[in-house]
Amino acid sequence: MTWKKSTKRTITIKFYIRSSAQQILRTVAESFRSYYGLIKAYSSGKISHRPRIPNYRKKGGMATVSYPKQALKLKDNQIRVPRL
Repeated sequence: MTWKKSTKRTITIKFYIRSSAQQILRTVAESFRSYYGLIKAYSSGKISHRPRIPNYRKKGGMATVSYPKQALKLKDNQIRVPRL
């Protein structure tokens, strides 16, 4: 592998990691916006049960991974996910 190809691959991988991290942060922000909306509804008496803070995976549990659409490739009717 030439230096130019290895540099390009590294930049591409960094882009995918950054995009995945941004997608995860969007998901977390959406969860907390919903939670705060439920807290407001609870304090105004619209719902009876106090909402709990969003849950995340427990130690040793499964985790959700988000990839941007550009990172995924369709080959032979299978979705190819980049190795990071």
